[in-house]
Amino acid sequence: MAASKLVSFLRTYKQNDMAVLGLVILGFSCALAVLAPVISPYDPFEQTNKLFSPPNLEHPFGTDNLGRDVLSRVVWGTRVSLLFGFGVAGISLALGIVLGAIPGYFGGLVDDLFSRFFEIYLMIPTLVLIILIISIFGTNLFFIMIIVGVTLWPSNARITRAQVLALKSRAFVQASVGSGASHLRVIFTHILPNGIYPVIVNSTLQMGNAILTEASLSFLGLGDVNQVSWGQILYVAQFHVKTAWWMAVFSGFAIMMLVLCFNLVGDGINFVMNPRLRRRTGDAGS
Repeated sequence: MAASKLVSFLRTYKQNDMAVLGLVILGFSCALAVLAPVISPYDPFEQTNKLFSPPNLEHPFGTDNLGRDVLSRVVWGTRVSLLFGFGVAGISLALGIVLGAIPGYFGGLVDDLFSRFFEIYLMIPTLVLIILIISIFGTNLFFIMIIVGVTLWPSNARITRAQVLALKSRAFVQASVGSGASHLRVIFTHILPNGIYPVIVNSTLQMGNAILTEASLSFLGLGDVNQVSWGQILYVAQFHVKTAWWMAVFSGFAIMMLVLCFNLVGDGINFVMNPRLRRRTGDAGS
């Protein structure tokens, strides 16, 4: 049954050409991340006397202010960006499901309290909060990942709550409740598997937002200096734009392509899960 659903999913997904392009870019990026030690021509931290060398056969993406190979740093930066994107989205997804399913299922006072909490939390400027916490507690990559993930959960929680509200009155859920199933079993066995798809789509889009957030923090000098990231390359590049344009161009292009691919993949998943969208697309094509 699971295999047939996967085949049906992929068959429908392939109908969206841009979504397929996004998946290809994501696959290429994952290959770069996994094979970075093999395909990277130089150690990303290796310093040479070839400062600000423009793109050439020896260094296709040029070198930076310390003589480090930009191509190697871009390749290794793929690891950090993917790890950060998936990690942040995973944290946001887990928190959003739990904090959205509980008020949606129980309703009443519980729902009111969570709704007020959501509203108060959304009033907090998240980027300022992230910068403040990082400035106090440090710039470790995994710590930053947790902080960013914790700030992104409200959108997933609101979508989960809406899905639970729509599904909890359905006959199959009421039948499960009537048979004596526990609340947790009803939520995680019957409701969430049927309402998780919009949350997954939103989490996919959050991966792109997470990558941009990491790049922004690194650009501001708040990234983990012990890691090679595209944001770190941009941070150095901002001081040498006129003399070493290639540092900003190649790292910026990498960020743009990875964010674009996550948005395309998210649109593809939404295309599969939303029959009305497919009908509109078919009508437009005809």
